[in-house]
Amino acid sequence: MVKLDRGEFWIEDGAAVSSYILLTAEQYGIGACWVQIRNRKGRRKSSDEEIRELLNVPNGYAVLNLIALGGKGETKAAYQESDFDFKKVHHERF
Repeated sequence: MVKLDRGEFWIEDGAAVSSYILLTAEQYGIGACWVQIRNRKGRRKSSDEEIRELLNVPNGYAVLNLIALGGKGETKAAYQESDFDFKKVHHERF
C-alpha cells in the first residue's frame, strides 16, 4: 500500500518493489503470486476498497497489489535457449 500524498510515481514504485519481493521469494524457494488489486472490481466494491476495509488500511492510502506467499505447488524446468522463438526478436526496428 502507498500513502497517496507521497508522490506521483506510486504505481511504478510499487511495481518495482513488488517485482523484487517476487524475485526474493524465488531465491529462497518460496512460492509467490502477484494478485492485482488496482482497477479491479471486488464482490461489492472496488478491490482496493474491499482490501483496505479487510486490512483496516486508513484513508489516504491505496493498494496496488497483494503478493501471496507460500509453498510451491509445482516445480517447473527452466527454459532452454532452444525454446526461445527468435522470430519475435526485432533488431533496431519493429
